[in-house]
Amino acid sequence: MRKRMARIVRRRPKSRHPLHLAASPAALLFAGSPAASAASASDPALAGDGFWLALACAGLACAALVILLQRRRLRRMKAKLDGNRKWLRAIFDHAPAAILLKDREGRYLEINKSCEALFGFTNAECVGLTPEDINPGPGDEDARAHDLEVLETGVATTRRVRLETSQGPRSLQSVKFPIFSRTGAVDGVGAVIVDVTESAAALERAESAELRLREAVEALPGGFVAFDRERKMIFCNEAYRNLTALPRERITPGVSYREILLAARESGYAPDGEADLENWVETRIDGAPEGVDSEFRTPDGRWFKANDRVTSDGGLVGIRIEITELRRQRDALAAARMRIEDVAADLRIKSDRLQQIIRLSAIGGWEVDAQTKAVWWDPLTRRIHEADAGFSPDFRSAIKFFTPESRERVASAVAGCLNDATPFDVEAELITARDRRAWVRILGEADREGGEIVRLQGVIQDISEQKRHEAALQAANDELRAAIAGRASAERRFFDIAAVSTDWFWEQDRDLRFTFISDSYTRTTGGDPETHIGRTREELLQSDRAAREGADWDWLAQKIAARAPFSDFVYRAFGDTDGPRWVRISGAPFHDESGAFAGYRGVGSDVTTLYDALRRAKAASEAKSAFLATMSHEIRTPMNGVLGVAEELGRRVTEPAERRLVATIRESGETLLNVINDILDFSKIEAGKLDLETTDFSPALIARRAAALHEMKTREKGLDFTLVVEPAAERTRRGDPHRVSQILHNLVGNAVKFTETGEVTVTFGGEPGGPLTIAVRDTGVGMNQAEIARVFEGFRQADSSTTRRFGGTGLGMSIVKSLVEAMAGEITIDSTPGAGAEIRVSLPLPIVDTRSEPAAPAAVAALPEGLKILAADDNATNRMVIELLLKRVGAASTVVESGRDAVAAANDERDRMVNGDAGFDLILMDISMPDMDGIEALAAIRDQEAKAGAPRVPAIAITANALTHQVADYLASGFDGHVAKPIQGDALFAEIDACLDRARLGGRERDA
Repeated sequence: MRKRMARIVRRRPKSRHPLHLAASPAALLFAGSPAASAASASDPALAGDGFWLALACAGLACAALVILLQRRRLRRMKAKLDGNRKWLRAIFDHAPAAILLKDREGRYLEINKSCEALFGFTNAECVGLTPEDINPGPGDEDARAHDLEVLETGVATTRRVRLETSQGPRSLQSVKFPIFSRTGAVDGVGAVIVDVTESAAALERAESAELRLREAVEALPGGFVAFDRERKMIFCNEAYRNLTALPRERITPGVSYREILLAARESGYAPDGEADLENWVETRIDGAPEGVDSEFRTPDGRWFKANDRVTSDGGLVGIRIEITELRRQRDALAAARMRIEDVAADLRIKSDRLQQIIRLSAIGGWEVDAQTKAVWWDPLTRRIHEADAGFSPDFRSAIKFFTPESRERVASAVAGCLNDATPFDVEAELITARDRRAWVRILGEADREGGEIVRLQGVIQDISEQKRHEAALQAANDELRAAIAGRASAERRFFDIAAVSTDWFWEQDRDLRFTFISDSYTRTTGGDPETHIGRTREELLQSDRAAREGADWDWLAQKIAARAPFSDFVYRAFGDTDGPRWVRISGAPFHDESGAFAGYRGVGSDVTTLYDALRRAKAASEAKSAFLATMSHEIRTPMNGVLGVAEELGRRVTEPAERRLVATIRESGETLLNVINDILDFSKIEAGKLDLETTDFSPALIARRAAALHEMKTREKGLDFTLVVEPAAERTRRGDPHRVSQILHNLVGNAVKFTETGEVTVTFGGEPGGPLTIAVRDTGVGMNQAEIARVFEGFRQADSSTTRRFGGTGLGMSIVKSLVEAMAGEITIDSTPGAGAEIRVSLPLPIVDTRSEPAAPAAVAALPEGLKILAADDNATNRMVIELLLKRVGAASTVVESGRDAVAAANDERDRMVNGDAGFDLILMDISMPDMDGIEALAAIRDQEAKAGAPRVPAIAITANALTHQVADYLASGFDGHVAKPIQGDALFAEIDACLDRARLGGRERDA
């Protein structure tokens, strides 16, 4: 039907004859209207004028016949025309599409029922009117423009618009066509309008879904590609395009999967575990519904996982996901498993050792059957009871061993455990089978099977020695209480004397206004107490700037606000005019009968002389510390030459006698260096400038390294050396590993030094989850209590004969105590003269929540040949040592004696770089140099590098000033590393290698 209608619409009129006019679709459509009927009646052609003229010429009879025939013919044609009209009218009226007809002025000629339903007005309401007449206001200007276009061109047009209809806004597809007159002129415009709202929305949703799918695929972190049945590419995302070996311009729809895979194979893409690359290519192309997985490595070393899956239509989709980090973790996991196996083997060894320790710790085991009360003792429990091997204890006989005072307590604890499984830990006194009194500690708990208590089991330990210590402690406490009582008596005597002393007493009320100041205030300070009465300290301070700025009044205000006692608060006396006088006050709150705060009472004294002496002592201490630091620096500088040259000689000489001489020089130099380090540490401790690092470390690793260093010395002295590393020491801790190592070395060194025969035992560990403990026990000379009291004093040993006999500065134990206290730890000494000593250190260093140990320091890598290094040091010996060390690794060195020479050398080398020569690879710079120090010299070099656009040369600070804050200052000033003097070759080479690595890494990051 639509094809027939289209043919009618495209037909052009040929004449004005009514039959020809019927061939025009516009005329046929128009024929049924009232306007068409009027036009037909007035048309001369339809009236038959030609036929009447023929009748007049041929005769009446002939005319009548002709008329009869003509009318019959006309009736048949009219009937056919009427049928066509009815057919077209039915199409027009009942077409599902809206149809409308307009004249050239845009007035509606007729609309069909679908058009009425679409726009909400009837044919009768719109005929003869324009759209603007029906809907005044802004209209569809494009619609009128399209009408004019059809009228001018005579060609049908199509457009899609969104208009307001009776059903709301709708998307409409409009086909406009010309209406031709009988003369062939365009008399009007017709339109067929179809509502395509749903199909347009569906199309829009489909396009949106496709867009979201493409965006989602592009957003994938991995590559995505789709191929058709012929394995021609349909689509891929940017990640896949970047991954392929083909040039980007080749990665377009239509490229074959085979071409992509062959290009990858030729470019070095290596599938994991595939020896037959051709088979790998074919497998990838064939694919499989369940997917084909493989892993491959790109030429730049990255690893990817590929999954290709055949789709239901025979196509192929592929995903590429980078798994470089996963591969690395997988390899690391395999390595970790191997390490775990090693650790497990080590743990088995340690477990065996632990069992041995338990056997040696004299802790016995026991069991009691819950039903029969049968008792079992292990050999150690028998030994504690001093029972014969043939003795078979039962519950009654076992309880009878305890003294009457302890028996009921033990029996009650056992009964409670049997009844409700309450564990117990009791101390009791027993009488052994050999009638010896002994104190024991008994621990027990219930063992259940099927919810029922079947036995008690526990341990027993002889604590007689501990009880003796407790008794001694109790005696000491009794002595302390007696001493405190004596002190109270002495204080009473003191207050009696204070009544006539130069100290004064004061009192403040609840508003903190002075109500009393004794007369001694005037004798001591020369001030008038009446100037204070009725005023607060704050009011006195407002008019006395010197007193206000001379003390921490905020601290005192906090104490008083908290109604807390205070003591030894020192400030400049109010109103002093004859030079500063310093007073010290102490006070405490007092309360009335109801317990309410009533004020403060206290005492004051003149401490001007003491304060001045303290300031002088502090200044002298600071001067001493500065002197020690300076002397340390000055001694380290020539010591660098001694140790550096000795190290180089040790590498060159081969004669044993000469090597012993060199070794003697090195050992003497290192001994002196240790003395210097002790003095420097002591000065830092005194000055309150001891810095502690915070880093993760392995205590077990420190213990084993220390043991390796001291075992040789003990063998030389014929001593036995034992190191016990408990499981707690295997856990990673957080703290200062250097200071922990220093504590251990000092303790072990002292033990070896003061032990001439016997053994030295070091135990490193502690309770699980508790502090790290270090216990060093020896069989040396030992100490009495007076010597123990002096051992922590600086520059002191047990007595003067100790220094003469064993040597040393007497600073080691003082430094150890200061380091332990800085870490909030504790140190104790248990010693008997002639029987050795045991020193225990407890350090509350937190355990790091990790199962792996910190990585051991990496071995020093070999430096590349031909390095060009600029070195600056004002000391000739240091320059020689640096040249020797750099020569050892094949580096070409330029060594200058000042900071200015270093700047000039760097400039000269940069100028030669312009001519094609290679510049310096590294700069070694002393810090303390006259005229221009190392920091100033490096700043000048960095400035010149920036101006010249030259690459940044790594620089290492080489100085005897190696405190933590000093090193941080060097790094902040532009240095890349630091090496302390005296210079050790391995340390220098390791730092050079690290700086060069960081420089190369930084260069790659800038290039990227």
